[in-house]
Amino acid sequence: MTKVFVYGTLMRQQGLNDLMARVATFYSTGILSGYKMYMVRRAPFPTIIASDEEGVYVEGEVWETDDSGIKTLDRIEGFKPEMTDRSLYVRQQVLVAVPSQAEPLAVQTYVKGNARVNESLTGTDFRKMSDKYWRRGYTDGSLA
Repeated sequence: MTKVFVYGTLMRQQGLNDLMARVATFYSTGILSGYKMYMVRRAPFPTIIASDEEGVYVEGEVWETDDSGIKTLDRIEGFKPEMTDRSLYVRQQVLVAVPSQAEPLAVQTYVKGNARVNESLTGTDFRKMSDKYWRRGYTDGSLA
Protein backbone atom coordinates (compact mmCIF):
# COMPACT_ATOMS: atom_id res chain seq x y z
CA MET A 1 0.00 0.00 0.00
CA THR A 2 1.11 3.55 -0.77
CA LYS A 3 0.40 6.54 1.45
CA VAL A 4 -0.58 9.80 -0.29
CA PHE A 5 -0.76 13.31 1.21
CA VAL A 6 -3.62 15.45 -0.14
CA TYR A 7 -4.28 19.10 0.68
CA GLY A 8 -7.11 20.37 -1.53
CA THR A 9 -10.12 19.06 -3.40
CA LEU A 10 -9.38 15.39 -2.58
CA MET A 11 -9.64 15.97 1.20
CA ARG A 12 -12.67 14.93 3.22
CA GLN A 13 -15.57 17.37 2.85
CA GLN A 14 -14.11 18.79 -0.37
CA GLY A 15 -15.35 18.58 -3.94
CA LEU A 16 -13.45 15.56 -5.24
CA ASN A 17 -13.38 13.51 -2.05
CA ASP A 18 -15.95 11.08 -3.42
CA LEU A 19 -13.36 10.09 -6.04
CA MET A 20 -10.65 9.79 -3.38
CA ALA A 21 -12.84 7.62 -1.16
CA ARG A 22 -13.39 5.19 -4.05
CA VAL A 23 -9.67 4.46 -4.45
CA ALA A 24 -8.16 5.11 -1.00
CA THR A 25 -8.74 4.81 2.73
CA PHE A 26 -8.27 7.70 5.15
CA TYR A 27 -5.20 7.20 7.35
CA SER A 28 -4.53 10.43 9.30
CA THR A 29 -4.34 14.17 9.25
CA GLY A 30 -0.85 15.49 8.53
CA ILE A 31 1.44 18.48 8.19
CA LEU A 32 3.89 18.96 5.33
CA SER A 33 6.64 21.38 6.35
CA GLY A 34 8.63 23.45 3.88
CA TYR A 35 5.82 23.97 1.35
CA LYS A 36 3.40 26.79 0.60
CA MET A 37 -0.05 26.47 -0.88
CA TYR A 38 -1.00 28.57 -3.89
CA MET A 39 -4.05 29.02 -6.07
CA VAL A 40 -3.66 29.27 -9.82
CA ARG A 41 -5.73 32.18 -11.08
CA ARG A 42 -8.89 31.04 -12.86
CA ALA A 43 -8.58 27.52 -11.41
CA PRO A 44 -10.72 26.11 -8.56
CA PHE A 45 -7.94 24.08 -6.96
CA PRO A 46 -4.67 24.65 -5.10
CA THR A 47 -1.11 23.56 -5.73
CA ILE A 48 1.91 23.45 -3.44
CA ILE A 49 5.44 24.62 -4.06
CA ALA A 50 8.54 23.95 -1.96
CA SER A 51 9.78 26.95 0.01
CA ASP A 52 12.98 27.81 1.87
CA GLU A 53 11.03 30.13 4.18
CA GLU A 54 11.16 29.21 7.88
CA GLY A 55 7.99 27.96 9.49
CA VAL A 56 5.88 27.38 6.38
CA TYR A 57 3.69 24.30 6.12
CA VAL A 58 0.56 22.87 4.57
CA GLU A 59 -2.07 20.97 6.52
CA GLY A 60 -3.73 18.03 4.82
CA GLU A 61 -4.61 14.37 5.02
CA VAL A 62 -2.80 11.09 4.46
CA TRP A 63 -4.65 8.31 2.65
CA GLU A 64 -3.63 4.73 1.78
CA THR A 65 -4.13 3.27 -1.68
CA ASP A 66 -2.88 0.50 -3.96
CA ASP A 67 -1.20 0.67 -7.39
CA SER A 68 -4.56 0.93 -9.15
CA GLY A 69 -5.53 3.83 -6.88
CA ILE A 70 -2.23 5.60 -7.61
CA LYS A 71 -2.92 5.33 -11.35
CA THR A 72 -6.39 6.82 -10.82
CA LEU A 73 -4.96 9.66 -8.70
CA ASP A 74 -2.29 10.29 -11.35
CA ARG A 75 -5.07 10.75 -13.93
CA ILE A 76 -7.09 13.03 -11.62
CA GLU A 77 -4.00 15.17 -10.94
CA GLY A 78 -2.85 15.31 -14.55
CA PHE A 79 0.40 13.48 -13.77
CA LYS A 80 1.95 11.54 -16.64
CA PRO A 81 4.88 9.51 -15.25
CA GLU A 82 6.27 9.02 -18.76
CA MET A 83 5.98 12.77 -19.58
CA THR A 84 6.66 14.75 -16.41
CA ASP A 85 7.52 17.83 -18.47
CA ARG A 86 3.88 17.91 -19.62
CA SER A 87 2.22 17.16 -16.28
CA LEU A 88 -0.11 19.53 -14.45
CA TYR A 89 1.14 18.06 -11.16
CA VAL A 90 4.20 15.94 -10.41
CA ARG A 91 4.01 13.15 -7.85
CA GLN A 92 6.96 13.03 -5.47
CA GLN A 93 7.91 11.60 -2.10
CA VAL A 94 7.82 13.93 0.91
CA LEU A 95 7.92 13.58 4.70
CA VAL A 96 4.70 14.37 6.56
CA ALA A 97 4.21 14.70 10.31
CA VAL A 98 1.20 12.74 11.57
CA PRO A 99 -0.18 12.89 15.13
CA SER A 100 0.17 9.16 15.84
CA GLN A 101 3.88 8.87 15.01
CA ALA A 102 7.00 10.42 16.47
CA GLU A 103 8.89 10.25 13.17
CA PRO A 104 7.70 11.84 9.89
CA LEU A 105 6.01 9.49 7.45
CA ALA A 106 7.32 9.05 3.88
CA VAL A 107 4.36 9.58 1.53
CA GLN A 108 3.64 10.59 -2.04
CA THR A 109 2.07 13.96 -2.86
CA TYR A 110 1.34 16.07 -5.93
CA VAL A 111 3.21 19.36 -6.36
CA LYS A 112 3.07 22.03 -9.05
CA GLY A 113 4.03 20.51 -12.37
CA ASN A 114 6.62 21.56 -14.88
CA ALA A 115 6.39 25.18 -16.08
CA ARG A 116 6.08 24.03 -19.70
CA VAL A 117 2.54 22.86 -18.96
CA ASN A 118 1.72 26.28 -17.56
CA GLU A 119 3.85 28.28 -20.00
CA SER A 120 1.18 30.97 -20.32
CA LEU A 121 1.24 31.58 -16.57
CA THR A 122 3.50 34.14 -14.98
CA GLY A 123 4.39 34.71 -11.34
CA THR A 124 1.33 36.92 -10.99
CA ASP A 125 -0.91 33.96 -11.82
CA PHE A 126 -0.03 32.29 -8.53
CA ARG A 127 -1.36 33.62 -5.26
CA LYS A 128 -0.12 32.48 -1.87
CA MET A 129 -2.96 31.25 0.26
CA SER A 130 -3.48 29.71 3.63
CA ASP A 131 -4.62 26.10 3.73
CA LYS A 132 -7.13 27.25 6.37
CA TYR A 133 -8.56 29.67 3.79
CA TRP A 134 -8.96 26.72 1.42
CA ARG A 135 -10.88 24.74 4.03
CA ARG A 136 -13.26 27.63 4.68
CA GLY A 137 -14.78 26.85 1.30
CA TYR A 138 -12.76 28.79 -1.27
CA THR A 139 -14.00 27.75 -4.71
CA ASP A 140 -13.79 30.87 -6.87
CA GLY A 141 -10.20 30.34 -8.07
CA SER A 142 -9.39 33.99 -8.75
CA LEU A 143 -7.68 35.67 -5.83
CA ALA A 144 -7.25 39.33 -6.57
